[in-house]
Amino acid sequence: MDSTALAPGAQEAEALAVNLVDRLAAHPACLGRSGLGLAFESGTSLTALATDLTLTPEELSALYRQGFAAREALAALDPAHWQTPVWDACAGRGGKTRLLLEAGLAPVLASDTHQGRLKALARELAPFAEDGRLVVFRARADEPPQFPEGALPGGAGPMSILLDAPCTGLGTLSRRPDIKWKRTPGDAANLVRTQAAMLRQAFETLAPGGTLFYVTCTINPDENQGQVSRFLESEPTARLAGTWATGPEIPTGEFFYSATLSKAD
Repeated sequence: MDSTALAPGAQEAEALAVNLVDRLAAHPACLGRSGLGLAFESGTSLTALATDLTLTPEELSALYRQGFAAREALAALDPAHWQTPVWDACAGRGGKTRLLLEAGLAPVLASDTHQGRLKALARELAPFAEDGRLVVFRARADEPPQFPEGALPGGAGPMSILLDAPCTGLGTLSRRPDIKWKRTPGDAANLVRTQAAMLRQAFETLAPGGTLFYVTCTINPDENQGQVSRFLESEPTARLAGTWATGPEIPTGEFFYSATLSKAD
């Protein structure tokens, strides 16, 4: 198992939350800790942890699975200080969407092309949708999005966009070693073109004065630094505000890259 983290309801009691994480961090299978996130050895199940540590049903329900390296990558972008509204343009099942919501951002507009992933996202994050903090809709990130009516106050574009772009995934080989047998040079070239189209569309959708956060989980420079450099050369209103990459000390051995791009007013 990559990691566990505390669900929103458990955070209402900070002392209890920290105590629970302390207990989990002491488990022999725990590889590392980041705030309320924990990395565990592959194959470690929540059921096994509950048995070993005699967790109550309430404590067990306060935990959820999430990629540790992905959590670290988003935390490095300091989402608590992002401008709103926020568009999570490639939300998938909502792992990063959850973190944006837990950071206090609202509204968060989450979209994906895959209906099954969107259904899972809506089901798992239903409490956020019920109080209006989350809006879920289907959209392609490389085409102009059709935001639900009323989702963007004032009718302007999102002030912050998270583009967790599809990539070769070569930064996750420690968890998914089969990728190296599945990816071809042609796959990489196709993904570079797809990323470029998404990056262009996301930046066009971004409100003036807003910020776009481009994220991948690959070590391929053409999908990371090269992609961003080509975009900056072609877009005079964009400025590179910073880049980040996973450090070698991460216990799961995974790698993420991100670039922060600001748009002129």
